[in-house]
Amino acid sequence: MANLSNINNVLRVSSNLRVGINTDAASYALEIGGTNSGIKLKNSGGSGKVYSILSDTSGNFQIYDDAAASGRLVINSAGNTTFAGTVTGSEFYGGGLGLTDVNATYLKVDTAVSSTGLTGERYLSKSVYQTSGITGFLIRTNIASNNYAMWYAKIQLEEFNYNTTQVIEVSGTALSSGGFATKSAVSYTPITIKAFNYDNKVYFWVPALHTYTDCNVFVKTGRGYVGSTGAYNRVDSITASAIPSTGVTNSVDIVASTLNPGDNFWSANGNDIYNSNSGNVTVSGDLSVGGANKARFKSDGTNTYVDAIPANSEIRFRVAGAVEKFRIAASGATTQTMDSTTSLSHLWSQGVPLQNVWYTVYTYSQYDSVCFFAMVSFENDAGDGANQSAMFATSAGPAYGAAFGVQQISGGTGIEARRSSTSFQVRQTIGGYTSSTRLNVRFVSIN
Repeated sequence: MANLSNINNVLRVSSNLRVGINTDAASYALEIGGTNSGIKLKNSGGSGKVYSILSDTSGNFQIYDDAAASGRLVINSAGNTTFAGTVTGSEFYGGGLGLTDVNATYLKVDTAVSSTGLTGERYLSKSVYQTSGITGFLIRTNIASNNYAMWYAKIQLEEFNYNTTQVIEVSGTALSSGGFATKSAVSYTPITIKAFNYDNKVYFWVPALHTYTDCNVFVKTGRGYVGSTGAYNRVDSITASAIPSTGVTNSVDIVASTLNPGDNFWSANGNDIYNSNSGNVTVSGDLSVGGANKARFKSDGTNTYVDAIPANSEIRFRVAGAVEKFRIAASGATTQTMDSTTSLSHLWSQGVPLQNVWYTVYTYSQYDSVCFFAMVSFENDAGDGANQSAMFATSAGPAYGAAFGVQQISGGTGIEARRSSTSFQVRQTIGGYTSSTRLNVRFVSIN
């Protein structure tokens, strides 16, 4: 028979059938006292292990893996729970608030999570779909307007049934006194976002680019001040609506710098610049290209260029990458170059030509063979009889680019022509007219 003479020193069963171990008065059906209060579960079969369920001296409740010497689940005295491995589940309630990863990696959510999982969308972005009008999207965060906060927002706009997207990244620092110390943004195309305080919260507003647009938003705070390592979504709500008409304070405009959008992009003001991924770009309004540098429009299929040259305000048309075929000067004069191996008719014109000033009609290369006829006319729109014309041709003798002669065949004496270096030039000597005049050349080169 077992010796039970000392059992009541460690195990007591009260009259109400409560069992106490290392305690005189059990408050529950089973109560374990002492400095090492726990239950050890041993399974010696198969891959069984030894686990302990215990309350440690630091005030933590643990499910403890004895072999690994590690607490697999720990609940501390503040109620915070730490899992040593991956938490797997089909649904998480409470909006995901407080779910963090001590290893600073990721909260792992199964791709099969239903729409009811992670309620509150704190770990997912929020979105709204605008179906009528072109207003904008009002974004309310849970960032208090009287707290410092380092915030970062990613906003994506997507139009229904189009291969177009607009991505905006915005960041800044909110002040405890309200308003914002810093702010900046980048986007695919120019756009202005508004940040402001309203209803004691930080708000954002982004303009809608088209009807039937989805706006998807995620706003997080940095680790500093009110941020956390979890960086959950700070968006409380998002609506397709205008900025409130009253109650808004500390409103600032955040003008986004532009990124390279790739193949698809919008502008901030609707269809001013639009590409539907068809290869065609439609531009309404003025298009400014190049700045102080040459602006070049190129056709890859034909290797043809149109150059706007800011230094002398000319427009030049080129083929084969470099060969100039046509030029429009700032004065309005036009020059059409010629292929020296064929016969080519060419019209050159200079508006309001100055008296006794030579104008270059065509420039040959040094060794080009030269043979041409040129009819030159001076026209005065006033119709006062000052109009003159003359015919010129290459003269006898050397006939190549660097050494050809020019002779007048017929016409008035108020028009002259010559060779200068390798260029054919003309001028008018009539004078007395400062407007409504033109000097025209019909030029035929035969080579």
